Amino acid sequence: MTNYYIGYTDGNGVGARGYLVSNGEVFGARSGSSTLRKTPEGTYTIDSNESVDGTAEPSLIDNNNKKARHRKFRFVGNGPRNGGTEPGTSYTALDGTTKQRPIINDGNIDRTGLLLHFDGGTTNGNGTAGCIGYDSLGAQNALESATASGDTSLRVIYVKDQKTAKTLAKMYADPPQDFHDRHPKWATGELSDIKNGNKMAEGEPTVVHGAKQHQAVGKDHLHTGGAKVAEGNSTILLGKQQKQMAGIDHATTDNSAVATGENSIQMGGQ
Repeated sequence: MTNYYIGYTDGNGVGARGYLVSNGEVFGARSGSSTLRKTPEGTYTIDSNESVDGTAEPSLIDNNNKKARHRKFRFVGNGPRNGGTEPGTSYTALDGTTKQRPIINDGNIDRTGLLLHFDGGTTNGNGTAGCIGYDSLGAQNALESATASGDTSLRVIYVKDQKTAKTLAKMYADPPQDFHDRHPKWATGELSDIKNGNKMAEGEPTVVHGAKQHQAVGKDHLHTGGAKVAEGNSTILLGKQQKQMAGIDHATTDNSAVATGENSIQMGGQ
């Protein structure tokens, strides 16, 4: 099972709010702040679990329970800066080895030291300097259980709004086997497949088609792997946002493509 952070832009286009999913549970979390950039989308590996010094890092301490045991979880990016020669960049990984602090490349900007950590225990939290901060120490327990069992993957996804983020978080935490059968509004065409094994997760609610009246899918709609449809038909536009309607073989942002669709709808043009 993968750990997820599913966020949505916090109004200012810089930070994000959302949900951390770990060990089958969902916790409120945020990344960045009104002025500091959120963690970039991508798939990472949680590679250390470190004790927090409350004196040195007071922003991570719960004011309602200052004696609580706090930890932070480092997640790995692209690799060490300057071939690992920069001083002060080592840390102890989960396997007990010493590694160089990883770099996450964010729009050609190197970012180091991004963490999952406690964020003050309030609804609004303290905000983070690009890390992912969670509201509850229960998230710390979930992450410890997950990483101890070898579940060290972390997928960061951003979606359009809180409703979508919350729905995806619940689905990833406890996905029922018949999710797509029971939620046709979260599908398109014949519950369209993506060539890499995922399925479409959302569509245009005002445009439905086929015998089962599934929502049409368009460019920028999300699939269950967290990526989006990257292209569509420029002559067929959906809904108020006028998204280009997508069909079989239209690409997704994770280098895959739509695999199946509604047989009763044939699109022409580009």
